Amino acid sequence: TREAPGYDRWRWYRISLTVNGDQIRAALDGVPMLEASDSTLTSGQAGLFTYALGGLLFDDVRVTTP
Repeated sequence: TREAPGYDRWRWYRISLTVNGDQIRAALDGVPMLEASDSTLTSGQAGLFTYALGGLLFDDVRVTTP
Protein backbone atom coordinates (compact mmCIF):
# COMPACT_ATOMS: atom_id res chain seq x y z
CA THR A 1 0.00 0.00 0.00
CA ARG A 2 1.12 3.56 -0.61
CA GLU A 3 1.78 5.27 2.73
CA ALA A 4 3.90 8.25 1.75
CA PRO A 5 4.09 10.48 -1.32
CA GLY A 6 6.53 9.28 -3.95
CA TYR A 7 7.36 5.74 -2.89
CA ASP A 8 5.93 2.43 -1.79
CA ARG A 9 7.13 0.98 1.50
CA TRP A 10 9.06 -2.29 1.44
CA ARG A 11 9.84 -2.00 -2.28
CA TRP A 12 13.40 -1.88 -3.63
CA TYR A 13 14.28 1.09 -5.84
CA ARG A 14 17.46 1.81 -7.77
CA ILE A 15 18.42 5.44 -7.24
CA SER A 16 21.34 7.01 -9.07
CA LEU A 17 22.81 10.46 -8.55
CA THR A 18 25.39 11.94 -10.88
CA VAL A 19 27.33 15.10 -10.06
CA ASN A 20 29.65 16.59 -12.66
CA GLY A 21 30.88 20.07 -11.78
CA ASP A 22 27.78 22.06 -10.91
CA GLN A 23 25.42 19.70 -12.78
CA ILE A 24 23.31 17.29 -10.68
CA ARG A 25 21.16 14.53 -12.15
CA ALA A 26 18.98 11.96 -10.40
CA ALA A 27 17.20 8.88 -11.75
CA LEU A 28 14.78 6.44 -10.15
CA ASP A 29 14.77 2.92 -11.59
CA GLY A 30 16.59 4.29 -14.66
CA VAL A 31 14.05 7.06 -15.32
CA PRO A 32 15.50 10.61 -15.14
CA MET A 33 13.69 12.53 -12.38
CA LEU A 34 15.78 15.62 -11.67
CA GLU A 35 18.30 17.86 -13.34
CA ALA A 36 19.70 20.93 -11.58
CA SER A 37 22.71 23.21 -11.31
CA ASP A 38 24.32 24.23 -8.02
CA SER A 39 27.69 25.97 -7.95
CA THR A 40 27.59 26.64 -4.16
CA LEU A 41 28.84 23.18 -3.17
CA THR A 42 32.38 22.87 -4.50
CA SER A 43 33.58 20.04 -2.24
CA GLY A 44 32.28 17.57 0.33
CA GLN A 45 31.21 13.99 0.82
CA ALA A 46 28.28 11.79 -0.16
CA GLY A 47 25.58 10.97 2.38
CA LEU A 48 22.12 9.42 2.62
CA PHE A 49 19.17 10.89 4.51
CA THR A 50 15.52 9.91 5.00
CA TYR A 51 12.68 11.00 7.21
CA ALA A 52 11.81 8.66 10.08
CA LEU A 53 8.83 7.12 8.28
CA GLY A 54 10.12 3.57 8.54
CA GLY A 55 10.36 0.95 5.84
CA LEU A 56 13.38 2.60 4.20
CA LEU A 57 16.56 0.58 3.77
CA PHE A 58 19.80 1.10 1.83
CA ASP A 59 21.88 -1.62 0.21
CA ASP A 60 24.86 -1.76 -2.13
CA VAL A 61 25.72 1.96 -1.87
CA ARG A 62 28.65 2.95 -4.10
CA VAL A 63 30.42 6.26 -4.52
CA THR A 64 32.81 6.54 -7.47
CA THR A 65 34.89 9.23 -9.09
CA PRO A 66 35.51 9.65 -12.83
